[in-house]
Amino acid sequence: MHPSAEPIPPGNQAELSYRPIHSKAVWGGVYDCAWFQLHGTIPAGAAGKHVVAHINVGGEAVVYEGTEPQSAITLPMNFMDRLQSGVGKTIIEITKQAEANQDVSLYIDAGYNGYYGYPFGWGIFQYADLCVVDDDLLAYYYDYQCIASLLSVTTDKNERTSLEKHLNESYTLHNSSTEKARAILKPLFDAQPDDSAAFTAIGHSHLDLAWLWPVRETKRKAQRTFANQLTNAGRYPNYVYGASQPWQFEYIKNNAPQQYAALQKMAERGQLELQGGMWVEADTNLASGEALIRQIHYGKEFFRNEFGREMKMCWLPDVFGYNGNLPQILKKSGLPYFMTIKLSWNEHNRFPYRSFKWNGIDGSQVLVHMPPGDDYNSDASPACVRYALNNYTERDLAPEGLLVYGIGDGGGGPGEAHIEMVMRQRSLAGSPRVMPGSAIDFFGNLEQYSEKLPSHNGELYLEKHQGTYTTQAANKAFNRRCEYALQDLEALCTLAWQKGRDYPQDQLDVWWKEVLLYQFHDILPGSSITRVYEESRARYATILSEIDAERTKVMSFLSSGKDESAFNPTSFERHEYLCKDDTWFAADPAPYGFAPLKELPPQTGLVFGVDHIENEHIRVQFSDQGEIISAITKKDGAEYAENQLNTLRLYHDKWLFFNAWDIDWKYYKKPSHKLKSYRHETFIDGPTVVRRNYYKHGRTTLTQDVVLYTDRPIIYFKTNCNYHETFKMLRADFDLAINSPFVTCDIQLGSIERSTGDETDVEKAQFEICAHKYVDLSDGKRGASLLNDSKYGHRVKGNRISLNLLRSPIYPDKKADRGSHSFTYALFLHDGGCGTETLMHSYVLNKPLILANGQIDMPSLVRTDSPAVVVETIKRAHSGDGIILRFYESQGISSICSLETTFSFKDAVETDLMENELGSIEINKLDFTPFEIKTIKLK
Repeated sequence: MHPSAEPIPPGNQAELSYRPIHSKAVWGGVYDCAWFQLHGTIPAGAAGKHVVAHINVGGEAVVYEGTEPQSAITLPMNFMDRLQSGVGKTIIEITKQAEANQDVSLYIDAGYNGYYGYPFGWGIFQYADLCVVDDDLLAYYYDYQCIASLLSVTTDKNERTSLEKHLNESYTLHNSSTEKARAILKPLFDAQPDDSAAFTAIGHSHLDLAWLWPVRETKRKAQRTFANQLTNAGRYPNYVYGASQPWQFEYIKNNAPQQYAALQKMAERGQLELQGGMWVEADTNLASGEALIRQIHYGKEFFRNEFGREMKMCWLPDVFGYNGNLPQILKKSGLPYFMTIKLSWNEHNRFPYRSFKWNGIDGSQVLVHMPPGDDYNSDASPACVRYALNNYTERDLAPEGLLVYGIGDGGGGPGEAHIEMVMRQRSLAGSPRVMPGSAIDFFGNLEQYSEKLPSHNGELYLEKHQGTYTTQAANKAFNRRCEYALQDLEALCTLAWQKGRDYPQDQLDVWWKEVLLYQFHDILPGSSITRVYEESRARYATILSEIDAERTKVMSFLSSGKDESAFNPTSFERHEYLCKDDTWFAADPAPYGFAPLKELPPQTGLVFGVDHIENEHIRVQFSDQGEIISAITKKDGAEYAENQLNTLRLYHDKWLFFNAWDIDWKYYKKPSHKLKSYRHETFIDGPTVVRRNYYKHGRTTLTQDVVLYTDRPIIYFKTNCNYHETFKMLRADFDLAINSPFVTCDIQLGSIERSTGDETDVEKAQFEICAHKYVDLSDGKRGASLLNDSKYGHRVKGNRISLNLLRSPIYPDKKADRGSHSFTYALFLHDGGCGTETLMHSYVLNKPLILANGQIDMPSLVRTDSPAVVVETIKRAHSGDGIILRFYESQGISSICSLETTFSFKDAVETDLMENELGSIEINKLDFTPFEIKTIKLK
C-alpha cells in the first residue's frame, strides 16, 4: 500500500514504494488516497473454473492497467447494494476459465470518501480474496430474490400462497440440485404480467460533480462509474445505461482515451444512451437565462461532435425546482422532452402529475415525465416497480413509464443485482412488464398519448430546499458577476472583431465551461463541502481577473486619444455617476454605446438632518435604531412605509437534516433579533447623500450606507458585513404601505407573478421564492421594487418583502457564509405597475458602466425602439460567420419594434437558441409575442 493525501495519477504505479497492509488496517482519512499492489495465485483446485477477485479496500477504487481504468470497486450505498452477491461492487473479474497456478497481479487506486458517502470515518482495508463462482447458484440467488421481492408487495391471499409455495419448494431443492430449484421458479418468469402499464428500464448513475467530495474526486468517480458500466455492458448484451453531463465525458476523453473509445463503441451498440443536453446538470433557479442557453449549447455540441448524436431531451433528475421560462429555452434549443423526479420531494403538496405537458410563461410547451418510482436510484426490484405502478397517476392515459435505476449521487451506477432484477421482469407473474431501453425511445412512445395528458402552467416550484436560494452567498455573487462579465466581454469582442481583431472564442469557451461547471446543482445552490467553495471561489476570482485583463486589451484596441470613455453594457439609455480618484464624473451612454466622462459640477437638491436624508424625489426618515420609518415621494406626498423599511433581522435558522438546503417553513413565527445601529454618520459625497449605519451582534459586524442619488427615487443599501453566526439567517424586511394579491418576480429572460397570500396549502408552501434582479409589489397606482445585485431568496407575503441576505448552516460546510460579504440592494419607488423602469434600474445595479482609458466613438452597437424589448446578448456566431443578437420581450405583452445597429451586415436571419438558421427576418419590423426570446444572426 502507498498512501497519499492527494491522488497520484496512474502511469508510474509500479515504481511507487509499497508497504504491507493487513486486514482491518487504517490507510487514510476522509479524501485521502492510496495505491494498492495485490499479488495472488489461483490454486490448482480452481483450474477450469470461473474465478473472480473479491476486494474491499475500505473505499472507492479502480483497477488500472497502465493509465487506463479497467474495473472498479464501490462499497454499499443503498439497500440493493447490500443484496449483491459481493455486497457492493466488490467483484473483479479475473477469468472464466482459470489455469492452475495462474498469477494474478492488480494495481488499484483508491480513495476514501466517507461512510455511505458522508464525510467521516476511516479508510480501513478489509480483504482481497480470489474466489470461485458457482454461476448456476448465483442465478438461483437472483431468481429467489426477485420472487421474494414480488411476494413482499403481493396482497392477494391466493397469489401470496402460490408464491410462498414456489419459494419454499425451490429452496428445499437448491442444495441438492440448483437446476431443479430454478425449474420450480421458472414458470413465474414466463407468466402473464400486469398489463395496466409497462416500464422502460434505463440504468443510471447520476454523478454529482461535487457534493460531499471535491471536484478532483468527481473525476476519479467518473472513471470508476464508467469502468463499472463497461463491465456491465460486456456481461449483459441487452443492458442499456444512460449518462448525461458532457463535462465528465470530456475529462475521460482527455485522461483515459481507451476508456473513452470503449464508451463511444458502447454508444454505437445502443448500450450507452447519452442523456440531457446540458454541459452539467445545472441548477435552473439560479443560473441566468443566457447561462442556461450556453449549458445547452456546449452540451449538445459535445455529444454531436464526439458521438454523432443530436440531443432532444433535458435530463435533470435532481435539480431543486425549474423556472417558468425553461420550457421556452428548452423548446428553442431543440429539447422538446424533459425528465425530472425532484418534484416528488415536495414536503406539503403532492405534485399531481407524473406525465404531463409543461407550458412556460410564453406558452412554449415541452413533454415531461417524472418516473413514477419517484427515484433516480431505483432498486429495480418488483417491489419498486409495483410502487411505481400504483403511484403513476396517468397510467390510464399513458400506460408507459420510465424506470431509472442504479446507484447515483456518488456514482457507480447499476450493479449486478439491479440488472439481474430487470432481466427477470419481462414477463413476471402479476407484475408490470419491464424492458431495458432508452429514455429517448420512451419519450417517443409517450408522445403518442400527449393529447390526453394534463397540462401545468408556469414554474415547477419545489416545496423543499428553499435555503439553496441563499446559502454560500459569495459563490452566488461570483456566479452572477461572471455571467455578466462574460456577456459584456463578448459584446466588446464582437465590436473589435468587426474592426479586425481576432475573436477569442477558444478562451471564451474555457471560461464559460468552467463557470457552467460551478452551476452544477450541488455547487451553486450551496450544498457542498467546504473545500468545494474554497476552490471554486479562488477560481471565480481568477476567471474574473482574466476576463478583466482581456477586456482591457479590447478597450485599448478600440480606443484612441487620452479622454476616458464609459461603455454601457445594457439595453437602456443611462445617466450615470462614477467616482474615480476621489473625483466624480457623469456619463450618458446610449444602449450598448460609449460616452465620454465629464467631470461633475457641484450638485444641488441633496439634504440631510439628524434623522433624515432627501433628494429632489424622496425624503427618507430613520429611527434611532437605523431602520427607515418613513419614505415619502415629494411630488405627491405618498408614504411608502407602513411600518419600518429595511429592518435587519437575525432569524433562528434551526438545524434540519438537509441543513444547507432547507429553511424551517415557520421560521418567521419564531422569535427574531433586530439589529440596532449603535452609531451613524451622514454626509454628502458628490451626487449622493449617505447615511452610514453601524451594527454589531456578537462577532458579526455590519456597516451599511443608505444612499440617495440626486436624480432618482431609489434608496440604495450598500452593505459590508463580516458575518459570524450559527443557525441564524440575516434578512432585510420591508413593510410597505402597498397591498397587492401578487408579486412580480424577475426570472430568466422574463418575469413571473406569484401569490402574496398565505392561506392555501400551496401559498403556505411557497414561503420562500426565488427571483433574480428584482421583486415588485404594485397596487396599480404605485409600487415598490426591491432590486439586488447578488441575492435570490425572498419571502413576499402580504405587504412585507423580506430579502434573505445570509445564512449560517453547519452541514455540509460548517463555514458556510461566515466571513466578509459586500452586496447592494435598493428600493425603487415608482408610479403605476411594475414596468420597464424597474427592469432598467435592476440591470443598471447589476451591470455598471465599464471604463476605457481612451476615447471610443461608438454611440450604440445595438438598440431597439421598444423599451419592453431587451437586447440581452451580443456575440460572434459559434460558426464564425456572423453576429448573434439575442432579445426578449420583458413585459408579457405583444410588441413590434425595429432594430438599429452599427454593425455592418448583408443579411439578417432568425435562428433558434442554438443558432440554427430558421429563415430571413426584417429587422425594421420585429414581432414579439409575450415573453418571446428571439435570436437574430447578422451575416
